[in-house]
Amino acid sequence: EVVRPLDRLVQSGVPIVLIDRYLKNLSTDYVMSDHFGGAISGVRHLLDMGHRRIGFTTWLSPAVSMEHRFLGYQQALRERGIEYEPQLVCHVAGYPTIDLSPLRAYLSTPDRPSAVFAANDQIAIALYRAAASVGLSVPRDLSIIGFDNLDIAEQLTPPLTTVAQQFQEIGRRAAAVLFSRIRGETGMFFQVTVSPQLIV
Repeated sequence: EVVRPLDRLVQSGVPIVLIDRYLKNLSTDYVMSDHFGGAISGVRHLLDMGHRRIGFTTWLSPAVSMEHRFLGYQQALRERGIEYEPQLVCHVAGYPTIDLSPLRAYLSTPDRPSAVFAANDQIAIALYRAAASVGLSVPRDLSIIGFDNLDIAEQLTPPLTTVAQQFQEIGRRAAAVLFSRIRGETGMFFQVTVSPQLIV
């Protein structure tokens, strides 16, 4: 039987605190954003602006955090009685350099979305560039919301509306969990979720 390195690490008793995600087949302490709730707040904002054809863009191989953002996107549509349309979802490859060609094709279709919830700010920035390259103006022709609140978000024209993760709070709480384990505290796993905030 092959023991995976991460399993071996867990079995060794070394304290492990995952940040930003958990692993589906491994129980550990973790501290992460409420990716699901954050996505709901972002998509609700687009719905409140009057959008009905709202797209979602994400990585080809998403982490649990991205999966939760996708589920939040679907949930926000469901709450308003809007049917989920798979053709409004676009997957991109190429982290950290994003290939714009799938985004250009996505934004060039006759039934393109009027707004897009991007699974992170990097993809949102690529959407700005792809939109400009196919003659669409943000926000006149296309509204975009990101997730993370990277420093560059407010430098864009127009500034990017984004769901801000509380990075410092996540780090502070993860360190607190780790120190408590180092001190020998045992028992239930600490599985902490920190609420993000929509920055309009």
